[in-house]
Amino acid sequence: MSTPHDRGYRLAALFVSAVVLGLLIEASFHHQVPMLSPETTGASYDFTYSYALVGHWNGDGIKTAGVFFRGGWGLNDQNDDSIPEYVFRALPADGLPVAGDWDGDGRDSVGVFRDGRWYLKNRNDEAPADWIFEFGVLGDLPVVGDWDGDGKDSIGIFRHGRWHLRNHNAAGAPEMVFAFPTRWFPLG
Repeated sequence: MSTPHDRGYRLAALFVSAVVLGLLIEASFHHQVPMLSPETTGASYDFTYSYALVGHWNGDGIKTAGVFFRGGWGLNDQNDDSIPEYVFRALPADGLPVAGDWDGDGRDSVGVFRDGRWYLKNRNDEAPADWIFEFGVLGDLPVVGDWDGDGKDSIGIFRHGRWHLRNHNAAGAPEMVFAFPTRWFPLG
């Protein structure tokens, strides 16, 4: 029986930081992730300032953890310390990660929003983006959801207290624009 070390796995401490509507959430946890040997690749792995995200990666209806770390993805089918089922590099490393069921197959896949440009994938692997399009501008925060109930997630942005949502994963004008009622937030 081989050990995780024999299979080339390294125990890594992941220090995860996520930006959610301007709030910095920090968490740390230990996780085994498959890595190539730095001795053979010259690579080093620093998980500081990574982003946490969740999704239905395998289509079982249970949201599980994922991490986006400088262009690398680690997605786990279990909410535990097991080795992530999906570990790959894809999409621009300097954007904000998103996850959604873009095609309605019951499985979430990843994407990146960078300065108004969206990069969305239909598979969690190293293939290039299936869709690349413009919607939003620098400084917008990406949001994802099934806005029209068709079983497919689509994109949106949050800008200066206003939601701009599309029912299609493509460039174009938003189908819905509205402000969140701030009078309901407690002040002080």
